[in-house]
Amino acid sequence: MTWPDVAAPNSQGLSTQGFSMGEAPAKAKRGRRRGARAIAVRRATAADGEAIACLHKRVAGEADSGLVLTRHEAPAAVSVAKRIARADQTGRDLVLVAERGGRVVGRLVFRGECRARLAHRGSFSIMVERTQRGSGVGTALIGAMLDWARVGGRVKKITLRVLATNTRARRLYRSLGFVREGVLRKGVRLSQTRYVDEVVMSIWLGGSGRD
Repeated sequence: MTWPDVAAPNSQGLSTQGFSMGEAPAKAKRGRRRGARAIAVRRATAADGEAIACLHKRVAGEADSGLVLTRHEAPAAVSVAKRIARADQTGRDLVLVAERGGRVVGRLVFRGECRARLAHRGSFSIMVERTQRGSGVGTALIGAMLDWARVGGRVKKITLRVLATNTRARRLYRSLGFVREGVLRKGVRLSQTRYVDEVVMSIWLGGSGRD
């Protein structure tokens, strides 16, 4: 079935009816509160630079955000706008935003590989405003990215890294078809004395993967 809360304009290269992903995860369904405003997912434009930069600073400022960048390292609006422009030019990258009530509440960046033997794969990062977590925003962003990859046909494998302590995100990724590939022991340093493992997960979109 189609996830009805995701509206993405056809001119942006995404489905006009949202993304098709089979039955929506139960957690996402429970997160949709009665009367909650619909989630609109679309490709980001340079005009979204300021909103994305502000979102990044808010999320990075959380002690348990899971982002590698700290609040002080969060990119400025100008840098974000340039990154979006580069993504549009390469054709292998994608920047999405999720809006609720006209406000940006989530962002996803997919980066594809450029070398011929690696061009079938890429990785993504995602962030969602704290008050919107568990309400379907992350599901909508990832679903739209998967739709884009399937329609384009170039990307067959998508990977991500997530803190081992972030069980909520790991459950979401599993519900969308991602599987665990390995662990980077003490991959992220949260403080001078605290290190956390990173779990590497991926999804394969290319069938059997055989010639």
